[in-house]
Amino acid sequence: MESMLIVIGGLPGTGKSTLARLLAARIGAVHLRIDTIEQAIVRSGLAKRPLGPSATRSDTPCPRSTSSRDSL
Repeated sequence: MESMLIVIGGLPGTGKSTLARLLAARIGAVHLRIDTIEQAIVRSGLAKRPLGPSATRSDTPCPRSTSSRDSL
């Protein structure tokens, strides 16, 4: 059997979680919530900085936010 990753995104309250649960049940897949994964990472101490949407609202730029054009 082939491996597959299905990612569902969209605005809050549009039914992403409902769709994901129904789809996972229909195709016999595992439904993983990013919130649960992020909580586990933070609790483990592996996260050096906050994860998720709150991390992107910070005034401190993320190291990945520098682009290659800055070095030209």
